[in-house]
Amino acid sequence: DSGFYNNLLLKRDYGVDSEKIREYFPLSHVVETTLQIYQELLGLTFTELPVGTYWSWHGDVRCFDVKDTTTEERIGHFYLDLFPREGKYGHAAIFHLVKRSQDHAAVDCMLCNLPPPGADGNPSLLRHTNVVTFL
Repeated sequence: DSGFYNNLLLKRDYGVDSEKIREYFPLSHVVETTLQIYQELLGLTFTELPVGTYWSWHGDVRCFDVKDTTTEERIGHFYLDLFPREGKYGHAAIFHLVKRSQDHAAVDCMLCNLPPPGADGNPSLLRHTNVVTFL
């Protein structure tokens, strides 16, 4: 397995411990920080909608309203579907579900298969490759 040997090489020759690095990337922090960066760069405001106020295909899916920060014009909303489950794509993807027009706001979806929080309440910790994929 090339991944195993790559991690072994990184740890042995460069002192890089991929598992230790995960402690610096809790999923909640990565999502929050990434969304803050996009809001600042794009001049947008993202507001997470309360569960039960939007249609969703799974209980883990989150939905955000998107507005222009300056004009407060609604641009659309997007879904975050972050965790693996049976029947779901095995890779990360972004889908444009509804194109923005005069009649409709845009609707987009980001699908990932990031590690979910533990059943014991431990937070989801991401590998660096997971963070790069999410960005």
